[in-house]
Amino acid sequence: MKNNLSIIISNNANISLKHVPELNKIRSYASQFSAAWAINALKFTSGTFAGVTTIIIAEFYTENGETKMTLDEVTWFNSYCFTLTLGFLASGILGQNIGSRRTMLIAAITYITCCFTFYLSTSVTIILIVQAFVGLNIPMSMSPSYAYIVEIAEPQLRSILLAIGNLAIIAGSCFAVMMAKYIHLKTIILINTIFPVIGLLTVYLLPESPHWLASKGKLREAENALLWLRGWTEPIKIESELKSLNDSYHDNESSHKTKLKVDFKRN
Repeated sequence: MKNNLSIIISNNANISLKHVPELNKIRSYASQFSAAWAINALKFTSGTFAGVTTIIIAEFYTENGETKMTLDEVTWFNSYCFTLTLGFLASGILGQNIGSRRTMLIAAITYITCCFTFYLSTSVTIILIVQAFVGLNIPMSMSPSYAYIVEIAEPQLRSILLAIGNLAIIAGSCFAVMMAKYIHLKTIILINTIFPVIGLLTVYLLPESPHWLASKGKLREAENALLWLRGWTEPIKIESELKSLNDSYHDNESSHKTKLKVDFKRN
């Protein structure tokens, strides 16, 4: 009797499992690759700015350059890496408070502004100030993009998507240096404006990270974002991931309340 009952339970379990809809892997991978390629426009821009820095130094520190730089000014121009530290700190604070997506949108707008200022400016002082903002902005575009990929991608895709992002940075730098052989500096900077504009438009269309949304208590928005990132699917197909998001939110809430109680008792 027990054997027959176990067989019946097993059969019922198999039948119920057959009716559970599976996630469409092709659509899921397509949505995640789409998100990665969208933010790679900003990484490509970071690479082009690294290349443009080299070109500007070569152009402005020559006798035939439109704008002349002294050796001290060239040294300051190439010292933009000092502002990278502040950029990393700012990107961490902004990413935690407003989300990776909005931080990348700010970075895209800053890149566009820097491109136009470089193109129009003939003052060395203005150029040095803009270069300092470039140093601030490179981490603002890169750090949130890495965090975004880690949070939205399935484990089997993370390494690939992160590697593609690194490739985009290298490709951007090579692209800028190669153009310098054939195109005037001002034209290169103008062409470089295209990529942050593309990044601004594509990142704007992306959903925010579901994990960040869940951490802020926006569970409904987190669910919609996860549905988009898993191939525009149905909730039943990603029930385990949705449960994980919900559990992580409630765990954070309970730990936060416990900490408040402990602090209250101490006071």
